[in-house]
Amino acid sequence: MVAIRIVLRDPKAVAWLVLLTAISLHVIDEALTNFLSEFNALVPLARSLTGVAAIPHLSGEIWLGGVLILLVAGLALTPIVHRGHLPIRVVATALGVLMILNACVHIAWSVASGSLMPGATTSPILGAAGAFMAVRGLNGRYWRHGST
Repeated sequence: MVAIRIVLRDPKAVAWLVLLTAISLHVIDEALTNFLSEFNALVPLARSLTGVAAIPHLSGEIWLGGVLILLVAGLALTPIVHRGHLPIRVVATALGVLMILNACVHIAWSVASGSLMPGATTSPILGAAGAFMAVRGLNGRYWRHGST
């Protein structure tokens, strides 16, 4: 219990946990609003526009299982985030920026389609949590210096 209280007083660990919570809410939103059918319908277009053949069609089990594994791994990394060394700082900041971009894509997708698309309702939360993590990641005051 003491370790949990110590971690929860750490701004970077709190930002990390807020981001993981926002990602969890976003995944639930996507699952409940049939995100995969929309995503898979766009895969051929994305492949032709980008030339990247490796963009996969996803099944519900693979997508949800993969996201759950990543969220559990993220939770397990919380003590490492708390320690605050450079490699995890880079990972945390990059994940924050990636979630800002994810949120922007969902919102832009909704605007372009003229209707609320899957995942759009939690996108503002995801974007705000991503920004919170990115700001904490870029603010060196909260992190240890050195690469170990």
